[in-house]
Amino acid sequence: MNAPLENSEKPAPFKLTRAAPEAISIEAQQNVKRGLDKQRQVLANLIFPPHIPGPCHPNITSFVDLIRDLNEAAKVDSQMMQHKEQEGSHTFFSKNDIEKLESNPTNVRITPLTEINMLNEKCDIYLRRAESFENIANDRKEKGSDKNRIIEAVSMSKIFHMNHRYCIASLACPQRIAVLNQCFSRHSPEVVQALVRSGQHGYLCGKERNAVERCCGQKSQAVMRKILEDN
Repeated sequence: MNAPLENSEKPAPFKLTRAAPEAISIEAQQNVKRGLDKQRQVLANLIFPPHIPGPCHPNITSFVDLIRDLNEAAKVDSQMMQHKEQEGSHTFFSKNDIEKLESNPTNVRITPLTEINMLNEKCDIYLRRAESFENIANDRKEKGSDKNRIIEAVSMSKIFHMNHRYCIASLACPQRIAVLNQCFSRHSPEVVQALVRSGQHGYLCGKERNAVERCCGQKSQAVMRKILEDN
């Protein structure tokens, strides 16, 4: 019987090469870079302080809705408005309401309606962008697109809705928004995030935020007083 050869071939020991780790590292770096690029793209679209999340913004929803409803009513011609009223369709503002808001017997420079029209003209672009991203998100859902691409479109829609509200507040009440932003600037992003996580964000610049909300509320009241006043 032949003795086993001492120098018989053995499988070469497994050796790690640098190729795989380097490939993973490059891919990870590319993912980080793409994430940072997306973040910069999002931040570039913000018109409000970037470290202040939505829950800390003034709540001016009723004023925003009023502007939207008046704008929609103004687009409807007289015959269509009367037809809707005869059908019993729900209309927020009637033809008579719009006529009252358009009247200016004392020839004042700025009426409630002219201010509403100005706010809508200046800020409507953000609402259109928000609605555009909503449509993109819905289209991607229907097509079964990647989840991240859907989330991206939804996030952009939310951002432009926030831009729209901030635009209206800053133009309607510029001095009070300036004071609010000064207060926001005194708080670091870490402090803001901690308050939001603990549910205490209501304490963040609450006095200044309430002042903006009251200011926008007074604008809404001026419109309704004009509608309700006797001819």
